[in-house]
Amino acid sequence: MALYSLSQRQYLYNAINAESPGAIAPMGLDNALIGTPKAIPATASGANTEITVRGRQGRGYVGAQTFRYKRLSLNDLFKNMTPTINAPDAYGSLYTDAKKLAFAQNLNGRYGLNLVKEDIPDQYVYLNVSNTLQVKATCIQYTGSITFMSIKGKNNLEDLVVNDILDELHHPSDVSLGKLSAPLLSYGHDFTNEPQVMMNMTNGRLDVGVNDTSGATANLMAVLVNHGLPAFDTTGASIKRMLPTADKRGNTMYDNLLVITGVNDIHVDGDWLLHYNN
Repeated sequence: MALYSLSQRQYLYNAINAESPGAIAPMGLDNALIGTPKAIPATASGANTEITVRGRQGRGYVGAQTFRYKRLSLNDLFKNMTPTINAPDAYGSLYTDAKKLAFAQNLNGRYGLNLVKEDIPDQYVYLNVSNTLQVKATCIQYTGSITFMSIKGKNNLEDLVVNDILDELHHPSDVSLGKLSAPLLSYGHDFTNEPQVMMNMTNGRLDVGVNDTSGATANLMAVLVNHGLPAFDTTGASIKRMLPTADKRGNTMYDNLLVITGVNDIHVDGDWLLHYNN
């Protein structure tokens, strides 16, 4: 019987308990033998696999029990994308344990999988073309296949730590301005404890009109400072009351949102998002 990695076994225990809460008490690599997974028609809960876990004599468990759980589909995990696998020799024949291990480790490091060498079939991997690899039916955690490009090149430690699946992140404000981002500064603050100040704000300008003459704008600036946020130049700025669902940037965990636009300040840039509950 193949010894699978702890992460695959941990996934198995978690997946079984997710399907049948409390089905498996805590146990480790030293007190259970794991059988071969068997594909079954998917149940209403999504379980698609049966597997038998047998207690090891003298380790606190006896007998065997068959459980159902859900294996992950590689086809779904890599839907609409083609992974790239780099290697100095671009693999070629995956016929030895050493090459299978290197391939699995490279794939795991770049894309966060838990494959082990026992999951990899004997297969030839062609250079600079699309290859499809079907994991063995005995794989505990995954089913299906992965279609990838094999590219000749050095193994890069950076690639194994930071993978470029995610789009590049951009600061919401132009970095060249050297300003703080008002949306980022204000988003994480809860102004529920300032109901009077929040409710006294009127849709319209902050620097003129009722918000200015009533002192509401000055009170709002004081509240921002009390929250550790910078006061800003309100000239030309306007405030609008809305539901968080009405603005794609709103946090829908709150009941209300005040959005301040038109801010032209030397220190901050962008719109202010002030959330609070009723």
